[in-house]
Amino acid sequence: MCVGCIEAIQGIWEPEGDISATYSSSEKREIIEISDEPTKDEKLPDRDMQTHSGSTLYGHFMYLHSLRASAEELRFFLDQNSGMRAAGLAAFQDGIKSRRVDAFYVRIDKMMTVDQKRRLINESNNAIAKAMKENLGLNKREAVLMLLRQRIEQAKLIGKWKDRWVSHPLATMNEPEKALCHLTDLGDLEPNHAAWLYNRTSLYGVDWYFNRVRRRQSLLERSISSQPNTGREWSGYAPYSPNQVQKLLDILRVV
Repeated sequence: MCVGCIEAIQGIWEPEGDISATYSSSEKREIIEISDEPTKDEKLPDRDMQTHSGSTLYGHFMYLHSLRASAEELRFFLDQNSGMRAAGLAAFQDGIKSRRVDAFYVRIDKMMTVDQKRRLINESNNAIAKAMKENLGLNKREAVLMLLRQRIEQAKLIGKWKDRWVSHPLATMNEPEKALCHLTDLGDLEPNHAAWLYNRTSLYGVDWYFNRVRRRQSLLERSISSQPNTGREWSGYAPYSPNQVQKLLDILRVV
């Protein structure tokens, strides 16, 4: 192992605290898969019906399972959410056993400033350049995969279930500090193939789509908070009927 690679692996890994905190928070819930328990400040809608996120997740993944007949392989890149994990693994257990389906947790620090992101990008580029210099003949992509193979071997065990988390060596403006956990790792993947899978793992696609939804659909823009309201949020364009949301999303999806 090259000296530069060892330094890149043994550096301080910032995401670990946030990942551990998310696990701890989920373990405190009465039902670990349910994260949307109502509070005393919330009420059910006056019209229609609100379903629990757990029911929605299981229904969604079961529906995806019914659509995947023609797909040879599927890769799920998920937020660190216990309900999403349970629903996805339950719905696709047959595909996981046959090695046609893989699922990953993806954790990204979305609170970083532009300057912090640029600093991380410079640090990652320097580490990759050093690995290329000490391993002549490697291009940037090959150096990233080499670092990933080594980081997979050095994976950190986090949480009650000892999930193996790996930090991605390449920082970008969209995903400056990305940590990954292979939820369906059965220990049978060849190291190069495992590194290739980790390298493809990203939330960029879904984040890009959500960004388009919030910018183009005023009904779904983020809530507004102001200092006089002591942290309380106000949804200025929130629809009174959830049916309108479904209609607008259908139109946007077609467009």
